Amino acid sequence: KARPDQAIELAGKWIAIGGGDAARHCQALALIGMKNYGEGASRLEELAQKSRADGPMRAAMLEQAGQAWLLEGEPQRASEADTAALKLVSLGTADEAIIRIDRAAALAEMSRYKEAIADLDLALKIQPNNSDALAFRAAAHRHLGEFDLAFADADHGVKSDAKNVTALLERAF
Repeated sequence: KARPDQAIELAGKWIAIGGGDAARHCQALALIGMKNYGEGASRLEELAQKSRADGPMRAAMLEQAGQAWLLEGEPQRASEADTAALKLVSLGTADEAIIRIDRAAALAEMSRYKEAIADLDLALKIQPNNSDALAFRAAAHRHLGEFDLAFADADHGVKSDAKNVTALLERAF
């Protein structure tokens, strides 16, 4: 079982002996594991800004920060982290699709469903059978009262992954 309290202690020791970005990344994730989401997200954002890692690695840090901000109940900050991450990845890649799906979740938390759908549309151009993206887009359409579109996306999501609970629930509406 993961022990974030031990991980943060070890990461601190690792930093002290010159562990660099990897140690700081470990420490930020340990903070998130301890449910200190905001502090972990802030550290990931700072690390992504200061790191000499390549764009996709820094984008991954920002995407993780976005997830932590969502857990912290800060969807605007999550959206901002994901927007920064998108600037660091190549268009048309799986990395772009994942970040767009995450940003759509943040936008939906702010009831910005049309913007969420726009991100999910782009993610689905890259990964047309991504059941999570389909289920999330179904939910966004449902919130906008677009029930035919919601059902079509939910049905496609279930056909893509019969075990996707969110797609199954959306199809039931």
